[in-house]
Amino acid sequence: MSVVRNWLACSVVVAILGLTRPGIAAAEAVDAGALAAAKEAMEAFQTADYVRWASYYADDAVIEDVGSGKEGRRLEGKKAILDWFKIVADSWADATYKPLRVVAEGRTVMWEWRWEGTQTKDFVDAKGSGRKVDFRGVTIWDVEGDKIKHEVTIYNYSTLLHQLGKD
Repeated sequence: MSVVRNWLACSVVVAILGLTRPGIAAAEAVDAGALAAAKEAMEAFQTADYVRWASYYADDAVIEDVGSGKEGRRLEGKKAILDWFKIVADSWADATYKPLRVVAEGRTVMWEWRWEGTQTKDFVDAKGSGRKVDFRGVTIWDVEGDKIKHEVTIYNYSTLLHQLGKD
């Protein structure tokens, strides 16, 4: 019992003094401008305003869609991003992107989301099926100024394919 009590006492002292283990940095305060830009971008996507959504990305922004296809997808530059958004909009006319949780630190914003929609046209390597899908994922944005500079999106692509009947 005394070992546990000593460990707890040391933990409290470390917490009070603000000490951390080597390699673990203290959290940065949330940048209000970065969080506001991210929330506006999320709102633009939810309303299917893809041109407005793309406007929140820097001209030289990069998107890494880790879940997409066998190799993932990497988009570089606002034009490539807008072209991709148009493909998504055409393939999933009734899609909704619902934020479930938003976490921010410094100029990085992470949001967990739920995607629901009906595949109305071909999408990547799946022919238009008319099937409904419902899956979750996570997107991490690095924001500079009021623009998204880098995005990483992670989801289970095999879940999407399964729901489209492509096992």
